[in-house]
Amino acid sequence: MKYILYILAGISFGVGFVGVFLPLIPTVPLFLLGIYLLSRVSKKNIVRIKKVPLVGKTVYRVIKDYRKRKKSYAV
Repeated sequence: MKYILYILAGISFGVGFVGVFLPLIPTVPLFLLGIYLLSRVSKKNIVRIKKVPLVGKTVYRVIKDYRKRKKSYAV
């Protein structure tokens, strides 16, 4: 399962990168999908995401809030 998520995240980032040059492909949603998939794999990846300049702390906060809400619904 872990390797499938890595592959899907890589494909998402790859197509998103192509979308930077081709205006028909949405870039931001594909990058966000890749970040979400990487955050599902392990907590180590979440720490790596947090270290990304400019957007890392914001994305980390969103992931943290999402997981907190998800836990509160499960109880």
